Amino acid sequence: MQVVIFDLGNVIAPFDFMICCRRLVDYSPYSAEDIYRHIFKSPVIYDYEAGSLTSEEFFVRLSDELQLKLDFARFCPIWENIFTENLEVSRIIRSLQNGYRLFLLSNTNELHFEYIYNKFDIMKSFEGYILSYKVGHMKPDPRIFKPALKLAGVAPAEIVYIDDIPEYTQAAADLGICGIHFSSASKLKQQLIHYGVKLSEQG
Repeated sequence: MQVVIFDLGNVIAPFDFMICCRRLVDYSPYSAEDIYRHIFKSPVIYDYEAGSLTSEEFFVRLSDELQLKLDFARFCPIWENIFTENLEVSRIIRSLQNGYRLFLLSNTNELHFEYIYNKFDIMKSFEGYILSYKVGHMKPDPRIFKPALKLAGVAPAEIVYIDDIPEYTQAAADLGICGIHFSSASKLKQQLIHYGVKLSEQG
């Protein structure tokens, strides 16, 4: 193996969307559960994360549909601050830095990615970032993996891809990439070793 590609949400950065929804209750007539369903069970989040909407356009859509009584500047920290860092995964990433090329591939949006990138130093460990809102495609669409294959510049069989959603690791596997379904850092170590990936003592 020469290249290791990580997913972001719930691998490097666990998150809870309900944190945001509970905060928005103070600015909307809807319940946290209704807000969650409206945002995350509707096309609006897909449009945003696929790059069809700018952050400002996404906010305007939500403001209209949820009757939000706040401005964009106040909305941003409510939307962004829902992540923690999986420190065990970060240690694994650091253990790979000297032996492997590292990339990140994620379904995400501009506000979330920029928040995580600026908050967690581990994000600077990657050589490149393949982000749905920038490339215009979302997993499991195989087209999101094409830029990763181009950046990697090696055969798919020389790449390991790690994701917490089995459907997405299968999409990578369908392209010849070695997919690992992430469930825990300790299991991830075993899975990487299975594929011949060597971890330094930092991991």
